[in-house]
Amino acid sequence: MRMAARSGKSAALLISVFLLGSCRRNEGKLPEAAPRLMGHVRVLAKEIGPRPTGSPAEAKARRYILKSFQEAGLQAREEPVGSVRLSESSDLILDSANVVGVLAGREPRAILIGAHHDSRSSQCPGASDDASGVAVLIEASRRLASRSPRHTLIFASFTGEETQGLPGSRAFLRSWEGPPLLAAITLDFVGTGSVFVAPFPRPPELWANRLLAQAEGIARTGRVSFDPWLVIVPRLLEIPYGADHITFARAGIPSFNLSCQFPAWTYHTREDVADRVEGRTLAATADLLEAMVRKLDSGEAFTGQQDHGYVPLRLGRFVAFLPDLALRGISLAALLILAGWLAASRRDFFTFTAWSEGFRSLLLAIPFTALALSGGFGAEILLRSLTGFRWPAAAHASAHLVGALAAIGLTLWLATGIFRFIRPTSRPGVYLAMAILTEALLGGLLSAVDRHEIALPFWAGAFGMLAASRCERLSRAAACGILGVAWSLPYLSPTTFRMFLELAGFPLPPHALEVAALILALPWFLFCAHLCCFPEILLARRPGAFWSWPVGVSWFLVALGLLILNASRPSYDSDHRIVVEVREHVDAGDRKVEASLSSLETLHGVRLAGWGNQALRDSTQKRLSIPWERIDPPDLVLVKEEGSGEEIYRLVGKRILSARSATLSARSPASFEIFRDGAWETTREFQRVFLPGPEGVPEELRIRRTRSAPPLDLEAVLAYDDDLLGLRPEGKDRVFRFSSRLKLSRRFP
Repeated sequence: MRMAARSGKSAALLISVFLLGSCRRNEGKLPEAAPRLMGHVRVLAKEIGPRPTGSPAEAKARRYILKSFQEAGLQAREEPVGSVRLSESSDLILDSANVVGVLAGREPRAILIGAHHDSRSSQCPGASDDASGVAVLIEASRRLASRSPRHTLIFASFTGEETQGLPGSRAFLRSWEGPPLLAAITLDFVGTGSVFVAPFPRPPELWANRLLAQAEGIARTGRVSFDPWLVIVPRLLEIPYGADHITFARAGIPSFNLSCQFPAWTYHTREDVADRVEGRTLAATADLLEAMVRKLDSGEAFTGQQDHGYVPLRLGRFVAFLPDLALRGISLAALLILAGWLAASRRDFFTFTAWSEGFRSLLLAIPFTALALSGGFGAEILLRSLTGFRWPAAAHASAHLVGALAAIGLTLWLATGIFRFIRPTSRPGVYLAMAILTEALLGGLLSAVDRHEIALPFWAGAFGMLAASRCERLSRAAACGILGVAWSLPYLSPTTFRMFLELAGFPLPPHALEVAALILALPWFLFCAHLCCFPEILLARRPGAFWSWPVGVSWFLVALGLLILNASRPSYDSDHRIVVEVREHVDAGDRKVEASLSSLETLHGVRLAGWGNQALRDSTQKRLSIPWERIDPPDLVLVKEEGSGEEIYRLVGKRILSARSATLSARSPASFEIFRDGAWETTREFQRVFLPGPEGVPEELRIRRTRSAPPLDLEAVLAYDDDLLGLRPEGKDRVFRFSSRLKLSRRFP
């Protein structure tokens, strides 16, 4: 998987993802295909190892994939990939190849299944990203070749996905001369967690999610996610990632990428090893892929279904896809029903007494709702203080969730107990009316900004409360409230919240999570106050049994025990680590050297072994300004050679071979000619990206200018995925992800 440029940050949205879990099924017998799939992953990520584009290791991986395709019975070949035009003024130069296997069909259309065999860098084994996808691709070729398909099936392992511009899939699409593509499915990071349609560069399309649901109905893997937020978040934020399916989508070909949940600390690091890949997930992905391709091949799947506002809802094994029209209808119906309820209750509701009691109840409920929630947040704040970490629940999230709920039980017992004595009214209708209006207000505001998919659980909650208003018995009213809450269960996604938060890489604003929880919980606290006014509680012989001291002491002991247990367990371990982003920048022209370290977690405990063993303080960011004299001057130079009517500009130096990429850029106020794709083209600026390798193309630009032309500005930027400055950061349970740049510029007359 490749990360693109960062976009806007919406912490409030991520908070909603967390507040609005997913259950894992019991593991059974290991699937028969799992050892075979894991064997492919081990060969690619362990025996061959890191496979940067154009490297000898990548070539070895291509030969392994080619042999596997041929053994499956495909017509397989390598298709060289060299120069790729990224834009009108940008090229990518590499020396690699795609591996393509074809299974001929009877009809003149084709279905493509793809993955990528290159890894991020010479430091990254690339087991999940994307040896896992290649393993499933090979397994799918073996299964689908067992019978003659209706459509031609293309199995493509692309090169260069981890570079710029998706050159492998671009080159394939440009050179493909076979039947037109009916659909394309790519696989990227399918080695851990649950399988889903990737939410980038746009929300998963309706046809893709329906196809995945149909495949799950056949395969019954229990490892598929239809989280609503996978559809909602990319409608509001640009997810900064990409994969090869984007190439086909831009060409108007129905396409999507299958991906999985994965720990962020393995992404593009040396920790992405074969031992962390799950054989069950690989087998589930293979089963799902086979079922999807067979559905497409048989013509049972319709790839033209478009709905840019739908939302998937999963309750048990049942998955419903509510279209945008239905969501808008629910919002309109909710508004009409609420308007009818207000009209029917106008004599009781539209009075000064009713409004004054309602607002007093609402204002008084706010601090008590905060008190009810304070236990859970307070427990985590205390654990932060005891452990020294900002996210102490990382390694034992379930235990911390149980502890937080126990602490909330204690503070809810206290808040409702006090509220019973100081509440402004004993009339149940007041609390219920304010609860319904508050829930409806939240739903209405979201509907007003065309976010009907997010408004759905609020409208469902309001409907549940409205139904409770017609109930005369406590049990029935409570049941209606539970039914209203049930529609929110698919939105409760702590796993997805953590995934988006870690991959986005930015911290939440202070107290934002607490404020969001207060807003969402307020109407339900009012609903609980309404239930407490029922005769079953008010007229019971022991109405305060729940609020008795023995019950409170029991809550306290349980919450305290869980707090001590969570405090005694490590916040991070070998399976849950902290990602620290290390960025280093060297500008040889300005003789300027900078470095920065950042993390969602505290940097306390990190030492820079190569920088005087400096210990970092308790913060999430650290910037270093390093004197030029403290580093070894880069062995790089831009040179110019005169040819027959042309100028050749080269980047020369030993550091080039160790770089992940080298970029040469030329600019001039006046037009000049650049030699490109065997011809001369006129431009004022041009950029060429090279992927260095032992047999790579020389890093040079061939330019023609007139004698009176103004000076030409040339710039070289080398990108590295290792510790360019030798800071050598160290820290327990931490993974350091490096991104280094070496810049050199020169003006040529």
